Amino acid sequence: MESHQRDHENYVACSRSHRRRAKALLDFERHDDDELGFRKNDIITIISQKDEHCWVGELNGLRGWFPAKFVEVLDERSKEYSIAGDDTVTEGVTDLVRGTLCPALKALFEHGLKKPSLLGGACHPWLFIEEAAGREVERDFDSVYSRLVLCKTYRLDEDGKVLTPEELLYRAVQSVNVTHDAAHAQMDVKLRSLICVGLK
Repeated sequence: MESHQRDHENYVACSRSHRRRAKALLDFERHDDDELGFRKNDIITIISQKDEHCWVGELNGLRGWFPAKFVEVLDERSKEYSIAGDDTVTEGVTDLVRGTLCPALKALFEHGLKKPSLLGGACHPWLFIEEAAGREVERDFDSVYSRLVLCKTYRLDEDGKVLTPEELLYRAVQSVNVTHDAAHAQMDVKLRSLICVGLK
């Protein structure tokens, strides 16, 4: 209990020195110069909350008012928040994921993955994941492709509401391939990137 005695004082001091931030729940289109437009999931710095219905905020160098009910204030007590994920805030997370978790998962996968071939060697986990993701959506490929196009076109929430877990895996594998093939990345790098996508 002693460790929490100064929580309120610390919170008040922190809230005075730092501007609060909010996450957009919906898109808000800017119609006038004094409005602040934003997209769903944007992080807005709150300048003023004097009016309970309309707040003043800042995003990408622009200031303006917006409806308070369109955002959710982030609880950032004792947290550092980064839209890019935890590994940009804490180097320890990066070291654990890229240095310990990924090699351990690769070793685990390789232990049980044997691809029938003339040489009888182990199959790289990336090849297995790539093939499994493709087969899962193969049966319903036209439907999956249509949903992916709809998500991009209408900025639909792609994280689970429209796409199934299998489709999300397929999308993540495709994304890693597109971004990494141009750099001629090895399969180990692709596997690490896919694991990081899953953790975020």
